[in-house]
Amino acid sequence: MVNQNKTQIANKINSFYISFIFIIFCVFWLLIVLKLGVFDSSTTQKEGVLSFTFNWWENSKINTHLFLGNYQKDELLNGTVYTTYTYPYYFVNYILLSPIHHLFNISYEKAQNILPFINVAFFLYVLFKIKKVEIKDSLSAKNIFKTAWLFLIVGILITNSLPWVSMLRYNQDNFHMFIAIVFCILSVYCINEQQQLRKDRAFLIAGIIIGCLTPIYFPAWLLCYIYAEDELKVRKKMATNVLLVICVHIFNYTLPLLAASSLNLKSSASGYLYRSGLDGSNQYFDTILTALYRPFSEQHTTSSSILIFSVIAMGFLLKNHKKTIFKQFTFLLIPFFTVLILFPQFSSIHMYFIEFLIVIPSVFMLVYWLFTSNSISNISPKKYTLMLLFFCFLIMTQLIEIARSFELLTALKSKFI
Repeated sequence: MVNQNKTQIANKINSFYISFIFIIFCVFWLLIVLKLGVFDSSTTQKEGVLSFTFNWWENSKINTHLFLGNYQKDELLNGTVYTTYTYPYYFVNYILLSPIHHLFNISYEKAQNILPFINVAFFLYVLFKIKKVEIKDSLSAKNIFKTAWLFLIVGILITNSLPWVSMLRYNQDNFHMFIAIVFCILSVYCINEQQQLRKDRAFLIAGIIIGCLTPIYFPAWLLCYIYAEDELKVRKKMATNVLLVICVHIFNYTLPLLAASSLNLKSSASGYLYRSGLDGSNQYFDTILTALYRPFSEQHTTSSSILIFSVIAMGFLLKNHKKTIFKQFTFLLIPFFTVLILFPQFSSIHMYFIEFLIVIPSVFMLVYWLFTSNSISNISPKKYTLMLLFFCFLIMTQLIEIARSFELLTALKSKFI
């Protein structure tokens, strides 16, 4: 009994130590990111769909807004409302932001800047949850080489420029990172072919979440579901799940339209012809290929290319896992190419939205397989050194992107030159 108590106490101390070290790593990298312009940007008021909408809700009666969205400040003067976003999407964000607004007397224009922090924290949590055993082993060993390796991996996650730049400089109303994380979780079930029942359950839950937040990702979800199948046939469970998810999508898509109609308001949301480029305009892109490599928004980043290259290289280096790595990565690229093909004009204008569907999966793959391959255990000093150099190269690239996006480098030059 005494030995058992000692073991429990030792385990608790070890868990506390691991959590403490992991939090220290996160705080260190977060402080650097904040210093490079994220703090100033996150404390600056910015108007947007969420601030316009929530201010409207709280300054008018329910029967005049029916919890609909507001894209512009004076949109109601034109007799329109924004119906692109679903009710669950607005409600989730309202639950997150309204306590900050009311408890700390912070305007919604500032409160919405907390959303990229929540998204990055959620991504860290997902990876920690999936690789909990491996992370604990790395820190429990109290090996300086494993600790340094984990420290830099956490750095890669937190210094990734896309969440900070996309959500703080452009649109706080951004669900694309969360959806990318959902597909990352699904990819784990995709590569595990022996757990069909859990796979069906995972796809059903993911499909309902996607349907509640953003119906435009239904085609991507369906294609991923088909891709994850062992053979090309319609199973009863799969068909039931698809029909149920279709119902969820239709309900969440049409409900805002019906609510707007009941208030005699029109939708200001862009139609499919505009989002797809089938309106005939060539203002924002020429072909689907130019939307990919030369988007109107010009949001492709150097780190995105490095991340994609690193995943492909890892697939060749980890020969025993090569087939599985490329199968999983292909699965994770399906959502990006689905949106690019169906909505090329939207993709070209808002590449900083759908680029999440490349960047987040690439980071996820890199971290997931670095832990799975247990690459530190038997690695030679030469390979370990090269790997740390690559990590530092990627982190520095990402930090430079953040600094330039928030225009800090210009200020530093004028100060010291």
